[in-house]
Order: sequence, then structure tokens, then C-alpha cells
Amino acid sequence: MRSRPLHRARVRTIVGLLVLVAATTPTVTHGTTAQAAPCMVGRPLRWASRGADIACLEAALVAHGYTVNGPDEFYGVSTADAVRALQTASGLKVDGVAHLDVLQALGLLASTTSASPADHANDTSVVQTVRLGTSVQGRPLEAIERGTPGGRVVLIIGAIHGDEGAGQAVIEWLRRMPVPAGIDLWLVPTINPDGEALGQRQNANGVDLNRNFPRKWGVLGSPGYWQYAGPSAASEPETQAMVGLLDRIKPEITLWYHQDLNEVDPAGDPAIYNTYARYAKMRVVNVTGGTYTGTATQYCYGVSPDGTAFVVELPGRVPGMMALRHAAAVFAAVVA
Repeated sequence: MRSRPLHRARVRTIVGLLVLVAATTPTVTHGTTAQAAPCMVGRPLRWASRGADIACLEAALVAHGYTVNGPDEFYGVSTADAVRALQTASGLKVDGVAHLDVLQALGLLASTTSASPADHANDTSVVQTVRLGTSVQGRPLEAIERGTPGGRVVLIIGAIHGDEGAGQAVIEWLRRMPVPAGIDLWLVPTINPDGEALGQRQNANGVDLNRNFPRKWGVLGSPGYWQYAGPSAASEPETQAMVGLLDRIKPEITLWYHQDLNEVDPAGDPAIYNTYARYAKMRVVNVTGGTYTGTATQYCYGVSPDGTAFVVELPGRVPGMMALRHAAAVFAAVVA
């Protein structure tokens, strides 16, 4: 049950190279993440083949604006059609096979003479890691900036509720994908590490952080209530940390991950959330069932009234390939 913001925005088209990350699936366990290396492909990929290389190919195609039914590790009809479209647009031989020239066009070709992904501007660079503050129990709250400082500001938050942490797996993929040109990408894995450690929705003070933001805040419940909004607006250090970041960077696009309804809550520019839903294979549904005062998205619209801030409700379980699909959907939505 999440917030439902109110405004719309126009988003300019951006184009960028996406070199997908490792075949090794990143995982999230108690706030830690597995390491992943850049994914490169060194062989042609063909119809009916399977494997992690296919998922890399499919997600790269998605990032370049082509429609596929993945990433799902299977080279099927939609993958072949997308390759044919790329071949046509690039003046290559059109046969639906991802030959080395196709991989080269997507930036996926592994070669001892070619530059590594880290040699390409915006590919794997981290501009800075910013300490936002600390949680009630003293855990660090951090944001990672990647891409083009001064570009279009995009903010992705992996988790705000301690028992809804699957979005951190999507953040882990986004930390290793090359950022599209002109995008100033900010990633916050979680703003509620205490809640994650305690296995609860609220922070260590029992406050629902998604009811504690200072815009449209209201008294809601008391300690022990699942939506308890806290004793006052922005009473919690985690909320204060995010307010400080939002006030500073004023994101044009903000996405908050929740669980576990498996749907996109429509808000802002329909081109953005509908594109995300299409690539992530999710339905678009207004989320109901709560009292939505002092929510994070409401504050986003106070900071960036012409921006787009929306919620993605992930399902209860997010396997590695699904997390990769959602990461690809982020970039597909940004270029919509």
C-alpha cells in the first residue's frame, strides 16, 4: 500500500550505450550485495539458444529502444525481430542473428583489442558516493551518483520499508550498467536499514517512513500502528536524510520500489510509467488500501512540481533475471 502522486511531466529523449552486467546474478542479503563484473559477449547468438548471454543481449536491445519479451535467457521470436530491426537501422545484413557486428553495435562485443566497458564514458563510473546521514541505530545512509553531473536527474530508491527489500537487487544491476548519455543517475539502495535488520516495515522507532515526510503530513496512529506517521513531520533521521537529498538534487524522475503487489502505480508522465510497465511486464493499477499522508512521492512533487515520481510494487519474490528486467525497464522508461 503506497502513495499515489498527482502531477505530470514531459521527458526529453535520451540516447546512451548500455553494456549489460555479469551473467552472475546479484543478490541482496541483509543489506549486502554480491559483486558483478561487466558482461561482454564473444560469440554470435542465434535463434533458440539459451543462456545468460541472451539476457545480456535482450536487455541491451531494450536499452536501445527495441521491444523484446525479456530478458529471459531465451533467443525467441521477439529477440530475433529486435535484432532484425537493429540490423535494418544500422545497415547490417538482416537475418535476425546477433553476429559480431550486432554485438559491436550494442557495445557488447568482447575483444582483446577493444576497450573494456570501464574505458567508455558513463559506463561503470561512479561520480561520487554521498553520505546522507545515519539511521536511528547508526547505520549509514548513502547515495551513489553515476553518469553525467548536471544532466537530467533521475533518482531510484531500492527500499523505504524494511520488509520490502527486493528493489535493492534492481539497484545492484543499475550500479553496474553504463548510464545513458545525459543522465545524472542517483541510486539509494535503502533508507531503512534498521527496519531491514529488524524484519519490519517501520524504522527502529516504529515509524512508517513513507508517512513521515513533511509535505501533507498528518497525525496518523500511534506507536505499534502499521502506518504510524511519527510524533511530528520529518521526525526521523532517515526521513531527514532523504529530504536533504531531494532538496539538493531536485530529481526530474523519481522511482520508489515497494512490494509485493506486482504492479505500477500510475503517477506523473504516462509515457514514463507505461513504458516501465511494458518492459517490466507489469500491469498499471492505482494502489489503494492505506492512508496517504506525508508520503515520499508527495514530497517529491513539492520539490519538483513538474517532475515525475511514481511507485513500482515488485512481486513478493524477485529472481535475478526479473531484477535485470526491471533495471532495463528503468532505462527504457527514461528514453520513452
